Parts: sequence; C-alpha cells; structure tokens
Amino acid sequence: MNLDAISSIAATVEKMKPDYIALSDSIWDFAELKFEERCSSQLLARTLEENGFVVRRGIAAMETAFIGEFGSGKPGIAFLGEFDALAGLGQTANVAEPRPMAAG
Repeated sequence: MNLDAISSIAATVEKMKPDYIALSDSIWDFAELKFEERCSSQLLARTLEENGFVVRRGIAAMETAFIGEFGSGKPGIAFLGEFDALAGLGQTANVAEPRPMAAG
C-alpha cells in the first residue's frame, strides 16, 4: 500500500470519526445479549448500506449475523465485529469496578 492510499484512508477515518463514535455509543446503550443483538445488527447493517455496501443478512442461519461487501477485486479485507453484551455485568461507561445492575 502506498503513502497516498494510507493518507486517504486516514483522512476518511478522521472525517467519519463522529459517526463511528455515535455507532459505538448506540451499541453500548443497546447492551444486547448474544444472538439477540437485533438493534445493533440492524444499525450496523443499515450504516453499511448507507455507505454503499451490499449487505447480506442472516448469515450461517443466525438472525443477527451479516456480511457487508464493497467493491470487487483484490485485496479482500475482512473485519469481525463482536457487539454482544455479557449477561450479569453492568454496562456503565467509564467504570472499571463492578456496580449492581439493580438496587437490592
């Protein structure tokens, strides 16, 4: 990869940084458990589509799994996203120690 390509990618990432942060914050707020990440999956797939990706949903017979494809040719680049919450843990942002999920 040449320096022009790297600079172009860096500029695009910086430009879209607020969108990426908003996506991340929304997924955090959804706090959906494994195989139940419906809102998160829909948000991510819709965002990919809005940015020109072709999205295939329901991959491997999993309702929330999807593949987004953009362009053709080589190289092919893949990303795996894990966006499920863990049961029994608090989802308070910026808190490193355990906190009860409910009073009592």
